[in-house]
Amino acid sequence: MLITFEYEDVDSLTAWSLNFWDLFFKGRLDEFYVYTAQNIRGAMHENCGGNYLWILPLCVCNLPLWVIHTVS
Repeated sequence: MLITFEYEDVDSLTAWSLNFWDLFFKGRLDEFYVYTAQNIRGAMHENCGGNYLWILPLCVCNLPLWVIHTVS
């Protein structure tokens, strides 16, 4: 992953995975693409392409980050 992706990709994937948890706990996963288009977390890419299910493994890894970010 470190060889094929650049910083912008990792930054956007992390922002989108945190967006996923925001919406998951609010019960609004159907608004994922609208929420990511608002770019609240500062992703380098404008929109998340494709289905959000492909970032689920990264979402699971970033759950502790979301918890820390939400609490602090």
